[in-house]
Amino acid sequence: EGATVQGATVLHFVRRRLADGVPVVIDYRWVAWRLGQHIDRDDLCQASIHDVAARVIGEPTARSQYEIEAARCTPVQADLLDMEADEPVLIRHVDVFSQDGSVLWTGESIYRADLYKYRIEINSAGASARIDELMREPAQPQMSP
Repeated sequence: EGATVQGATVLHFVRRRLADGVPVVIDYRWVAWRLGQHIDRDDLCQASIHDVAARVIGEPTARSQYEIEAARCTPVQADLLDMEADEPVLIRHVDVFSQDGSVLWTGESIYRADLYKYRIEINSAGASARIDELMREPAQPQMSP
């Protein structure tokens, strides 16, 4: 749905991702309208937002900033993730930037702490990093908007 945040028009969506039919992640995203106006529901069910953005703008994103924190899930999050309120979750905040430095999207993802873990690899020069999202149990990801 279209929304206005601090004077800018954005696409706002909430997506629940499943693995083997089990909810594992809730994504909350606010996408710059220049990208968001080209995204439809089917895009979000079939591909990552990174893949959709590369197709729409014709180039990969330039950089992303992540912050990960541990928290307890709220009753709303618990309902969406089939958990009990106050169970542990991982919250990943993200800001993604285009080649020209403008923000393409911002948001947060709420991960079930019992099903997800992160591995971060940084090269010896510190010039690049790789973050892997790993399921604790092997599962085939599925997406439902």
